[in-house]
Amino acid sequence: MAKHKIAPVMMALVGAPFFLASCKGTEPGAAAAGNELRVVKVEGAAVCYNQTLSPFSWMVSEEGRPAGLLARDGDLLAFLSDVKEGRPLFLRYRATDGTALAVALEGGRMSLGGKAASIAMQDPAATEWLEQASEEDLKALRLLQMNESMDAAHLEILKKVAKANPAIDLSLEAGESPPATEEGAAAPVAVGPGEVLHLFRPRLLAAPARLFSEEMEKIRPALEDVEVLIVDAKEEGSLDFLTHLPRLRTLILSNWSPEQAPLPKGLTTIRSLILIGAKSPVALASLAGLAQLEQLTLVGGNVEDLGGLARLPRLKTLSLTGCEKVTDLGPLKNLALVYLSFPPKISQQEFDAVIKDHSGLKAVELFNCENVKDIGHLKGLKDLKALVLIKPAFEGEKHLADLKELKGLRLLVLPPWEGEEANAQIADLQKSLPDCLISAGQPLCLGSGWILLLAPVAAGAWLVSRRRRG
Repeated sequence: MAKHKIAPVMMALVGAPFFLASCKGTEPGAAAAGNELRVVKVEGAAVCYNQTLSPFSWMVSEEGRPAGLLARDGDLLAFLSDVKEGRPLFLRYRATDGTALAVALEGGRMSLGGKAASIAMQDPAATEWLEQASEEDLKALRLLQMNESMDAAHLEILKKVAKANPAIDLSLEAGESPPATEEGAAAPVAVGPGEVLHLFRPRLLAAPARLFSEEMEKIRPALEDVEVLIVDAKEEGSLDFLTHLPRLRTLILSNWSPEQAPLPKGLTTIRSLILIGAKSPVALASLAGLAQLEQLTLVGGNVEDLGGLARLPRLKTLSLTGCEKVTDLGPLKNLALVYLSFPPKISQQEFDAVIKDHSGLKAVELFNCENVKDIGHLKGLKDLKALVLIKPAFEGEKHLADLKELKGLRLLVLPPWEGEEANAQIADLQKSLPDCLISAGQPLCLGSGWILLLAPVAAGAWLVSRRRRG
């Protein structure tokens, strides 16, 4: 038996709403109705997670049991090859990918079904692959990660990519990464992000906030098709540039200060808002101008009063992961929620009341909700398809009888289990739920020093995973 610690890794990107109409066919982000929730098995990755839906529920591969996650057309998935370290590679899931993903991760490149789908140019091997890739290979790529500034040689490679695949999803990380020069040679001239971005027409874009103030006129044409935008708002400055994104549907803000950079008026296209690690208290009443919101995610949010949710009547998806100040869920009563991630300090009484009031819930997540000892009320949720029940340690013996009665479950995520007794309990549970994928998962701990950077996101926290080996 071995104990492993996943080092702070580079996470990034959050995507579109969940259980809602947002995608069509194989083009993530296009509007459609009846988008189907899928349980997806993943092979070839030590860790995987759905950055759109549940970025802090990390699925880990257990011996003899595949990792599994929820995904729908357009969701952004992340994969790591090593449980201890590494850079995640991302791609947006397509319904045509099916419900079993075989991935390969090597040299800054992720392949799906034998074809490269995601590239991180920070890895020299990935850049070398891009130089030699055929036009067909470049057209198959879905997402490209790079530093915001680079040398002219890298720019030429990007021109080749843009010619074959201008709509590829882009993640521009802060910083420069020119290659080392030979002794006595002149240093390469850095090329700014404006010179890079104007080559493309991405539908998903992650970029430093200053890019939009310093080079807005140069990059404006590249923003016309952006549907998903990820911005680190820790730098002071206006968010008025958001009004220049006519197709924006999903907005992800980290380190946001509502007082210093309020959301501009007129953001009528946004359906999904994700606020992560807000620097100052977020008054939900200030979101009244976003009455069309269908998803609100407040990860580790600086939120205490949920009263403002009454002004978001279309809300279907709500995540309160890490919102430790939230204890009163009364304001949720009149919302027709289908997906809910509970705050960690919720009481047993509040949990029972919410479940009773929201009989239409299809997915429930409980991250480190230590006060919830009884999950019996979940049996009243006739449409419940997914349950994430993650605490610091496996507690199958406490919930086994209730879990066996949730016959409609298609995905159950529990903490990694160890020992013969736990394995026997899982085997027994699987017999009672033959149509359910039981997967192991661990939460990312949101400590007081937790901070979110951008693209990829560096989390100043640790994901501790205990896994049984051999």
